This record gives sequence, C-alpha cells and structure tokens, in this order.
Amino acid sequence: MVDAIVLISCILTTILLGFGVLSIICGRNGLKNTARFERIGLSYLFGMGAVSLSMFIMGLLGIAFTRFNTLFPWVMLWVGLIIWYFATKRFYLAKQSVSPDKLKLKGLEVGLILLIALQTLYNFFRALIKPIESYDAVAIYGLKAKIMYLAHGMAPDFFQGLASNFHGAHPDYP
Repeated sequence: MVDAIVLISCILTTILLGFGVLSIICGRNGLKNTARFERIGLSYLFGMGAVSLSMFIMGLLGIAFTRFNTLFPWVMLWVGLIIWYFATKRFYLAKQSVSPDKLKLKGLEVGLILLIALQTLYNFFRALIKPIESYDAVAIYGLKAKIMYLAHGMAPDFFQGLASNFHGAHPDYP
C-alpha cells in the first residue's frame, strides 16, 4: 500500500513539475487552446524530461540520487511559481469549454486511438504473463533496478560494485 502511495505521488509530482515547466514555456495564452487531458499528458512528458535533465546534471556533479536530492530543485521552482502566480496572476488554470462539434472524431482518429489502446492492453498482458523474458533484461535492468530499490537510491560506486560482484552484469550498459 505504501508503495502504491509513493508511486502515485511520484506520478503526480512529475505532472506538477511538467505543468510548471509548460507554464513557463507557453505563458498564459499558450495553454488556452489545449484540452485538460492534453495538458496533463504534456505536463507528464515535460516533467519526465525535467527530472531526467536534473538527474543528468546531478550525475555530472556527483550528487547522490535520492528522492530529496532529485525533487528539491523542483519544489523550489514550484514555490517560486506559486509566488509568481499570486504576484502576477499569470497561470492559466481556468476550465475550457469545448463545443460538441469539436468532439466528433474522424475515422482515422478513432482507428489510431483504438490501435493505441489495443497496443497498451497487449503490453500489460505480456508484462503480466512474462515480466522479464531474456537474459539481457535480467542482467541489465532487473538486477540494477532491484539493487537501487533495496538501497533506496544509487551509491556513487554502483557500477564498479556491480561489475565485480555479479558476472555478466554489463556495467557499461544503461
């Protein structure tokens, strides 16, 4: 249960971070013509990009990968954005009304949405019956992910210890 709460809070934090980045990039009028779900999807993508960029910079600076170290700069950004919002009222947070004529989908759009939904369901189904199906997936991603999860972060000598303790762990792989 705690893991589910942590997962949901990480996803929501990523969306909030992305919304902040998107608001800075687009400004007030830039988000007027997007639907709510479109903003949420774009916010998640921008949030993942921002977290990835911050983790890259942390790696270059030699800072340990912990939740606090990763989220601290972004929490400070959000505090700044909230102060900026109350000072200038520049965030675009109002609901957007859409006429029913704009909600009608064309045949190609329906087909593409159906194809994406089927592919997503197929991926979930395959992940449930065969979570890891090759040696490379176990040696590269599964083992490293398990070590990072159990250690609650990533030690600076992570790849050296992995190479010496586990044969075939491929420390040079991602």
